[in-house]
Amino acid sequence: MSDKTNEEKLRILKERLATIQQKKETNYTEEVKKDKPVAPVFEEDLVNERKPESDSTRKKSSAWKIIFFLFLGVIGLPLGADLLVTNASSLAKGYGISDAVVGLTLIAIGTSLPELATTFIAVVRKKAEVVLGNLIGSNIFNLLAIIGVTSLISPVPVDPSFIKFDFWIMFGASLLVTPFIFSSTQFNRLSGFLFVTLYISYLTTILK
Repeated sequence: MSDKTNEEKLRILKERLATIQQKKETNYTEEVKKDKPVAPVFEEDLVNERKPESDSTRKKSSAWKIIFFLFLGVIGLPLGADLLVTNASSLAKGYGISDAVVGLTLIAIGTSLPELATTFIAVVRKKAEVVLGNLIGSNIFNLLAIIGVTSLISPVPVDPSFIKFDFWIMFGASLLVTPFIFSSTQFNRLSGFLFVTLYISYLTTILK
């Protein structure tokens, strides 16, 4: 009988201890919520906190890279242009070719190679608007800005041979492209083959 009584007392004591412990935990939780709510910290939160820092660091590094390469381009472009003009003139004198022909062929192709690379990358990335915009924009810049700036520095003489032949070829090339633009017709391989053939024919004609 005494054993049963002791077991009953022990059970009641355990229940009371459990109730007291539960109340303490409940009171502590309520106090924390009232005073300073603390959110659990997970590994995902730490990763998310690090992301803005890494993105900003990448943006800063990419900005510095762009500035660095622009600086190199600004320095290297005049040097390269000077070498191109000097060697092209020497080549023209050595082979008995006029400076006008060298400008129409060697210098024109050399200065247009960056545009070819840009348009090629734009085609690969399926940015057709960039291709046509680059070509039209560069021609407008060459005709207006470059001639305007050089004329402000020094008079630019016009070779009579340009008016007799080359100017009309440029005018005809513009007319040839015009129907494609106004009719929103896509430039395909057939038109590309036609344009390349016409340009090779033009080079062959002026180099004779």
